[in-house]
Amino acid sequence: MKKIAILILAVVLIFSTSGCVPQEKQTEVLRFKVFFADRNNEKIVAESRTIKLKQNDNKYEKVMEELIQGPKDKNLKMNIHPKTKILGVEKYNDIAMVNLSKEFTQTNGDIQQMIAIMTVTNTLTQFEEINSVKILIDGEEFRSSDGKIHGEFREFSMDGDAANKRSIVLYFSGSNGDKLIKEMRNIELQVNEKLEERIIRELIKGPRRDDLHKTIPVTTKVLWVKTEKDLAVVNLSEDFIRDHWGGSAGETMTIFSIVNSLTELPHITKVKFLIEGKEREVFIHYVFHEPFERDEGLIGK
Repeated sequence: MKKIAILILAVVLIFSTSGCVPQEKQTEVLRFKVFFADRNNEKIVAESRTIKLKQNDNKYEKVMEELIQGPKDKNLKMNIHPKTKILGVEKYNDIAMVNLSKEFTQTNGDIQQMIAIMTVTNTLTQFEEINSVKILIDGEEFRSSDGKIHGEFREFSMDGDAANKRSIVLYFSGSNGDKLIKEMRNIELQVNEKLEERIIRELIKGPRRDDLHKTIPVTTKVLWVKTEKDLAVVNLSEDFIRDHWGGSAGETMTIFSIVNSLTELPHITKVKFLIEGKEREVFIHYVFHEPFERDEGLIGK
């Protein structure tokens, strides 16, 4: 009887202590690239990394940590402030929402800031499930030095062969005719073709989605687009006015499809229109001779 009691006690001790033995956490080896500028800040260069991810690790945060640690190659340059903190990275649909501390905005000018943005964007968009990156600063909208809200960033070209390939954002009228809906489009610029002019030409072609509607008469010709600091001056043919279908709502969609599409470019905040090289006081109903700024309130989902 005494032997049986001892045996039972031993079994109980084995089972009670087995739960105290630490279980090895599952890990995953992740191979990826982080992006930095070359020494002269002339191009973006990839540097390979390998890390181990634990079961509950946020993959995107760990990758961003590697980026902020800086390059291992001494010939590469870090453009992100070294004290930048990663406050969170979450994936929503195909967008990586990156929340960084205010140190990210502490750069030596717009060029360094843009390169910092490029390195973050290319580091995260290398993953197939991420199409674009939205950066927040301390949980708030990320703004440029002139106060403009940055939109989503898509992968930046790294080589000369791909330099003319761009991903652009176009806005067309929604089904109810009162909201502008975003449509992404990949284009390849021709030699000496201006991106701003191409954007308007793509708008004139109309949307590819069946549930969206054109906003510009197809007879419209883009005579030229010039940029003066943050202002885009758009010169269109008379057809733009003459062949328009009218209505104040229609005019709103037409004007702001151009304005909101062009102000997706980081260097443009305002758009001024000319018709055949001359200012026009009104566009049927709209006051038309003053510059227009982006209208976020017109953008639908």
